[in-house]
Amino acid sequence: MNKIIACLLITSLISACGWHLRGSTHLPTNIDSIFVTAEDAHGALITEVRQLLKANNVTAATEASAAPYSLVIVEERDDRRTAGVGSDALTSAYQIILSVDYEIRNREGVLLAPMTTATNARTYDYSAGNASSAAQEEAMLLREMRRDIAQQMLRRLQAVSLKAPTTASETTHGQAAP
Repeated sequence: MNKIIACLLITSLISACGWHLRGSTHLPTNIDSIFVTAEDAHGALITEVRQLLKANNVTAATEASAAPYSLVIVEERDDRRTAGVGSDALTSAYQIILSVDYEIRNREGVLLAPMTTATNARTYDYSAGNASSAAQEEAMLLREMRRDIAQQMLRRLQAVSLKAPTTASETTHGQAAP
């Protein structure tokens, strides 16, 4: 009985302090659909964003006018640079950097969040004798980095949605209607 009470107490304390699982992003209930667009409409990043939206029961709208918000992924860049050199003067570690420029607009196309760049960087060990394994590790890290950036973008959307009106009828000359 004491173990059950202790578990319930710990669970309630953890949930009360705002702790949540890594990777979980909760969007406000006022967001039921969003339009997401990118130059590569079927790329890995936009797919990750759509999966996160689906996990939050948010519909991916087919056009901007059908959703209160639009997430516009302007550009995605990745770069790989040497992060370490071994005693044999060969690369021993690489750093990969993923940067995404995006903006958030309302239904009418009004910019709610100016162009923002989300960046994520990771380093991994490299061995020329095991290049195949290093390539797999880099691909895995890029997937994780895209997931992290997708979560950053949705957290930004969450912040914007809580402070900005979504339609022209809710605004009066740029100010919120009473």
